[in-house]
Amino acid sequence: MIYFCNVIKDMLPNTCITEVELIPANSNIQISRGLGTACDESNVHLAYKVTLGSRELWAMDVAGAQHGHSDSLMPWSPFVKGRCTAIKGEWSLGFCRNRPARESLPWLSPAVSTHVLALADALDQEIPQRVTGRGESLRALLEGQGTAYQSTAQRFLGDLEARLPGILASPLTTSRPYRIKAVAGKGKGMFAMGRIARGTRLLAETPIFRVPRDESNLQKLEAAIARSAGLLSQVQRESFFALHNFHETRHSQALGIARTNVLPLGSDASEGGIFLEASRINHSCRHNAQNTWNDSRGQLTIHVLRDIDEGEEITISYLGASENYAARQSRLQKSFGFVCACELCTLPAPQRTQSDRRLNRITYLDDQIGDGIRIVSTPLACLRMAHEMKLLMEEEGIVDARIPRLYYDAFQIVIANGDEARARVFAERASVERLIMEGSDSAVVHRLNKYAANPSSHVLHGTSQQWRQGVNKIPQGLNEQDFEKWLWRLPT
Repeated sequence: MIYFCNVIKDMLPNTCITEVELIPANSNIQISRGLGTACDESNVHLAYKVTLGSRELWAMDVAGAQHGHSDSLMPWSPFVKGRCTAIKGEWSLGFCRNRPARESLPWLSPAVSTHVLALADALDQEIPQRVTGRGESLRALLEGQGTAYQSTAQRFLGDLEARLPGILASPLTTSRPYRIKAVAGKGKGMFAMGRIARGTRLLAETPIFRVPRDESNLQKLEAAIARSAGLLSQVQRESFFALHNFHETRHSQALGIARTNVLPLGSDASEGGIFLEASRINHSCRHNAQNTWNDSRGQLTIHVLRDIDEGEEITISYLGASENYAARQSRLQKSFGFVCACELCTLPAPQRTQSDRRLNRITYLDDQIGDGIRIVSTPLACLRMAHEMKLLMEEEGIVDARIPRLYYDAFQIVIANGDEARARVFAERASVERLIMEGSDSAVVHRLNKYAANPSSHVLHGTSQQWRQGVNKIPQGLNEQDFEKWLWRLPT
């Protein structure tokens, strides 16, 4: 039913859809209200009356067809005369998309309903293209007799069947781990519906469209965004224009919303993406979730960084560096228009001063060990600085992507100097942390696993030979403290 409604709505802008409650002519047929609310009469049924721009009336009753009550789509007059005994009520749906909320699909798990609705969106775009490009008649399409309908219907069913094993195996099948709700002073936010364990993938979302990141000409950027927004389905457009707009006084609505909500598609990508679900996740300087672009999936993933309690807000960081309080507030106000009042930013003044000192020191050390010449000329000093960074991050409570990045920096320091033993350990640690934050399908995880298996495959291997040793030199039988001293080359 939703599928037919959407096809007509997207193809004919003057179409009006009315929901009709009726009693089937065959009293032996028991039909539920389908997508509506619970029915108080077992044989009361919902169908849809569609008024085309030409004023022609059609009845749409796929559910009735499944129960032997009527054809799925037929002219309104014979439908009323031959298929029902009484019309109990009519409710105009106007020109709004008649797409149900997930709550009105109670017989489907959240994961399954999400995929079904996503497939419906794909059909919305597929059908009009086929009709326009191949000259299929609208009448034949709606009656289900045209080749466009038949082939697309088969593709839809085939796609759904192919997806089902993965959908049913999804950890989200039994319960949705979060919900979106209003937050005072923040618009909307994402909250845990139960305890969520570290490493859980909350969502993997495809962008509804992409935004150039290096386009300095605002007119060209605005035109590109307007074109992309114009290609969205109606439900996507409604959701997009409902997102927060910090730039409403400076740009057009579409451009302002895009600039407010765009998320990067990788650290060095030339494009960002607009995500309807992920855009509802608010910022915290001590965030509990990590957003990462997964290039192999073509999706943004959100993973839990630490255990999250039921009712706790799920947050990500809108910042990409370790910055002190003043720098964070300045960037957030300039780019997003809010004053951050997260756990870190509301620390008492003495504790905040200590935090700023740690963060400033982390920034300094990061710059030092990022020097490609220094890691060869003074590798021991760089490795010791990396260890100091690790201790400062632990003290600061940092659990995000800065941890695996630090391990990878340490890996590069030791492998550049020929130490394959320590390189394997650092690559393994970086891989484990990335696995938690990005998942097993992450290209970064796969690359780190390759380096762990064969450290010498890294391009920096052998730049210097001053620490040269093989992977067989990893010591065995040391306690944790002694092993850490060996790993970081600390004094004994």
